[in-house]
Amino acid sequence: MSCLTWADFIGIEVGETLAGYRDALTGRPAYQSAWRANFPPAATAAMADQRGSGA
Repeated sequence: MSCLTWADFIGIEVGETLAGYRDALTGRPAYQSAWRANFPPAATAAMADQRGSGA
């Protein structure tokens, strides 16, 4: 998770340019592979649940 993805997670707008960079970064196969290695499906689901609850 980068500071840009964390900002998105907690609801901080980063602007169009940085959002485009974040989207390009998270779309890279290496980023996705690292995400899966560091955040297993259960952790990703738990983060999504917290986001939906406003926690």
